Amino acid sequence: MAGLSAPAANIIWRESRNSQERATLEHFIADTYRQQHGASIAQFAPHLYGLWEQDQLQAAVGVRRADASPLFLEHYLETPIEQALSAVLETQVDRTALAEIGNLAARRPGMTIPLIRALVASLVAEECRWLAFTATATVRNGFRRLGLDVHRLAEANPTRLGSAQGDWGNYYLHRPWVMGGDLLAAWHRLAPAGDRTIINTVPAAAPLLKDTDHA
Repeated sequence: MAGLSAPAANIIWRESRNSQERATLEHFIADTYRQQHGASIAQFAPHLYGLWEQDQLQAAVGVRRADASPLFLEHYLETPIEQALSAVLETQVDRTALAEIGNLAARRPGMTIPLIRALVASLVAEECRWLAFTATATVRNGFRRLGLDVHRLAEANPTRLGSAQGDWGNYYLHRPWVMGGDLLAAWHRLAPAGDRTIINTVPAAAPLLKDTDHA
C-alpha cells in the first residue's frame, strides 16, 4: 500500500478542541454537502474530527457511539445495527463497541483515504471493535483501495427519513448503502504499513462531548 506524498508530514488529525473549532468543522461539512449534493445539513455527530494541512481544513468526519444513542443509519435498517452486522459477519457484534461514522466531507477526493486511515486508528484507540456507516461509491471505494473489508447491510432508502429526505438534495441519487465491518481487522491491515507514523494525531484539549449535546 503506497504511503502519502512528502507534504503529508504537515497533516494533522484531531478531534475538535473547542466550540470554535467544532463550528469550523460543522461549517466545512455543511458547505461540502451543499456544494456536492445541494443538501442542507444541520445535524452533526457528537464527535467531529478534522484532517488539517498547514492549518487548512482538508477533510472532516463525525463519529457516534452506538451505546450512547440510536444511530442515524438505523433509520434504514429493519433490525438494530448490531443484529444486522452480526448476521453478515456470522459473529456476535457488541453494540457497546460499535461506532457509526458520518458527516464525511473532503476538500478533494485524495483526502478520503488518509482520513480513513487516521479514523480507524482513532476508533481502535477508543476501544471500538466494529464500524458502520452510510456511503456512496466514492467512500466505499476508499475503503476498498485500502484493502479493508466492508459489507453491504441495506440500501439507504430516503423514504425512511420522512419529510427530512428533502434536506439531502441529490445525495440519494448516488445510491448510498449502509455498510459495516470489523474495525480491528481493518486496523491490523493498516498497521503494518506504518500509517500511524504518517499523520500526526493531536488529542483534543476539551473533554469528549456527550451525544445529547448534538443530534
